[in-house]
This record gives sequence, structure tokens and C-alpha cells, in this order.
Amino acid sequence: MIAEKNQVFTKFIDKLELEPQAQTRVSLGRFTSSNPAKGFSVEVSDDEAKDDVVTLISMLKKGRQYEVVLHATNYGSKKTDLTVWSL
Repeated sequence: MIAEKNQVFTKFIDKLELEPQAQTRVSLGRFTSSNPAKGFSVEVSDDEAKDDVVTLISMLKKGRQYEVVLHATNYGSKKTDLTVWSL
């Protein structure tokens, strides 16, 4: 999901601490075709760690609903924080 130009991410979802060589996942919400997900933003707190953190968003369909899940892995040697926002 890619946000359109000039859209503002305003709804705070979660702040995650990622230890070195750790991975985590967090639900970004459940949605339907009549109430779809609009977009997400993941901010890495440390500029030096941006190349060490990999994020992936997956969708899990359950009946008429789907759940959006953020998967994050820190391949670096320092703890870093991720802040997650939605439109």
C-alpha cells in the first residue's frame, strides 16, 4: 500500500524496540473491502540503522476480512526503535 502524494500519516499505531538480530511482527489492523487499509508508514529512529532494518507487510485473509501485519527484522548490531503510523 503506497500513500498518494500529500497524504499525512496521522494515526499512531505502535512503537517497537528491535534488539540486534531480532525480529518481530505487529498487527496493523483488520479491514474489509468496504473499509480498506489506506497506507502505513514505518519510521526507523536511528539514521545509521536504516540499512540494517528490513520491513515487510503481509495480508492474511480471513473470510470477508483481511488482517495487515508488519514484519520487521534488525540485522544490525544496535538496538533501534520503529514507529508505525497509518493514514
